Amino acid sequence: MTYRYEIRTIVVEDEEQNLNSICNKIVSLDNSFKIVGKAVNGQEALQKIEEIRPQVLFTDISMPVMGGMELIRRVRQSCPSIIIVIISGYSDFAYAQGAIKYGVFNYLLKPLESDALLETLVDIRQNLSVAGHSKERYIAYSDNYQLLADHEDRFLVMAVCLGNIIYDAQDEDVVRFYTKEIGGLPWNQILLEVCGEKEWFVTDEHVINQKIIGIKFSADEQGEALKWAKQLMMVIRIKTSLPVNLCVTKGIVKQEELWDDAKRLRNTLRRRLVIGEEHIFFPESVPEKSEVTEIVKVKLNAYIKNYYNSRNLENFINEIRMIFKFLKSSQVTQDGIARICVYVCRLLEFSEQEYGRENIEEVQGEMMRSISISISKEELFEQLLTKIESLNCEGDEEDKETRLIDYIDEKFLSIDSMEQVAEEFGYNYAYLSRLFKKKSGMSMNKYITKKKIEFAKTLIQDKPDMRLSEISDLCGYEDSRYFSRVFKAETGMSPSEYKEQISEGN
Repeated sequence: MTYRYEIRTIVVEDEEQNLNSICNKIVSLDNSFKIVGKAVNGQEALQKIEEIRPQVLFTDISMPVMGGMELIRRVRQSCPSIIIVIISGYSDFAYAQGAIKYGVFNYLLKPLESDALLETLVDIRQNLSVAGHSKERYIAYSDNYQLLADHEDRFLVMAVCLGNIIYDAQDEDVVRFYTKEIGGLPWNQILLEVCGEKEWFVTDEHVINQKIIGIKFSADEQGEALKWAKQLMMVIRIKTSLPVNLCVTKGIVKQEELWDDAKRLRNTLRRRLVIGEEHIFFPESVPEKSEVTEIVKVKLNAYIKNYYNSRNLENFINEIRMIFKFLKSSQVTQDGIARICVYVCRLLEFSEQEYGRENIEEVQGEMMRSISISISKEELFEQLLTKIESLNCEGDEEDKETRLIDYIDEKFLSIDSMEQVAEEFGYNYAYLSRLFKKKSGMSMNKYITKKKIEFAKTLIQDKPDMRLSEISDLCGYEDSRYFSRVFKAETGMSPSEYKEQISEGN
């Protein structure tokens, strides 16, 4: 899974040198962010935003003509869905309050640290992936549910996560895994068992394994949060083998506060969920920074530097194995593991090895998939180690290259997918793809296509009576029209034209 879609981004900063530096840093850390506009003040930025309609805005606060807070206020009116990140030299609490008021995604301080920016980019990409997966929010209500705008009802709100936090809601493997595990979970029946005659609602959180649940109380009732959460967890446990994590408001909340509280619950789950464990959380105002994550980052920096100098992958893998052993024994969260994996990938990308950004992105995507669906930390860390090992570009590479070419030359007509080749060799496809291109000068897909078309030309020449549909089938193309398009793209003429040319030559 590589990230190939572009995230349209505008950066606003009144100092041109800082502006270019921020843009370059964003793109260097994640090239799926495309800088579609730059501006030196809020007024210029507003005009460009209305023309370009970007998905993400990075802006300074203190600027001439129109400042950052006024820009944000007006952007919220014209483009309410845009993700806004403040990059400012001011840590004043008043600015932070204003940022919260206008729903700013993050507030980063200058000088801009790469680690903090990278974490923000990863969070933005995840947010856009989930939002893009479904524009509609599915809501199920109890039979007697009524929502009145002027009513004094209150709600106990709970966020439920079955399994792990999903990083890409469109990843087919992840969706398939959770569909198999919990696709048929009867939420109506679950809430009926828990709530009895009480009114309730369940909302779909765009990802299959997360829900927001609201239980309705009148103004004079007291909702005992922990009691209701334990009861809900007990009922869900009976119906799934996945770990169940809940985050619940400490008390009942007003109707107009529902979705703000739901956001806090989601954020708490994302920051505190531990793979393979079950917990009931209460929302936190500010997520705590993990000391474990920071310790590991320091160790990784040292290990990667050693790897730069020694090029000894075996020692490096052993050191990574020690880090994973340390993480397994600690209470590191899923979020902490994900951030460490992203950090490893970024360090390796700049390690002067011949990996290439595409290979690193492929491995990072596979790591995020493993983190999304692994049931235990033991299983997860074994998979993560395998992903890192797959980047090895040393040792018997020349022998692998030769065997790979020989295999493709022999089996090109029967290869259905590149994953088939990866499975045969027992290596990550991205790694094999890089090896193949290094040896042959072209991608594996391109090479196989050329081999098939050369075989087709031989059949057309040697067997003039054979129908084109038969030739297409022998070359591994079920659709003869698609075969014709591929043939023309490779040779500059259709199979019929090539056959005619051969006949005229004879």
